[in-house]
Amino acid sequence: MQVLIRPMQPDDIAAVLRVWHTTTAGNTGSIDSPESLLQFLMRNPHTNFLVHAADNILGFILCGHDGRRGLIHHLVVRGEFRRRGLGKAMVQQAYAGLLQENITRLHVFFRGNESLEGRLFWKALGCRERSDTVHLSILLADE
Repeated sequence: MQVLIRPMQPDDIAAVLRVWHTTTAGNTGSIDSPESLLQFLMRNPHTNFLVHAADNILGFILCGHDGRRGLIHHLVVRGEFRRRGLGKAMVQQAYAGLLQENITRLHVFFRGNESLEGRLFWKALGCRERSDTVHLSILLADE
């Protein structure tokens, strides 16, 4: 099976959402609607990727930036394809896309109840946990 990574396109959104909903990371909300994902892709065309074999999407990464700092919003690999380097390869593609846009700092947020496996994955890629920041959120409109 030949596995390829390519930039995510608007036509991929429906298939990406199907993969997302079938993984343990499938906790999407209204902010993860097809319309909001299209808006995100259009704003960040060089930092979002998917990994696939033929027409079968195995995983994806949603990464963007604010002009100063990058942020990985979601990294999803279907369970049966984990531990094969696919997540790492997509992260490296996102890094390259950010560097192409002169973004040199990246943040990764994930829920505290995410698995230890996820935390170890990010640490193995060189991420460090920070205790000097607090992440706060506010809902500006009903979801």
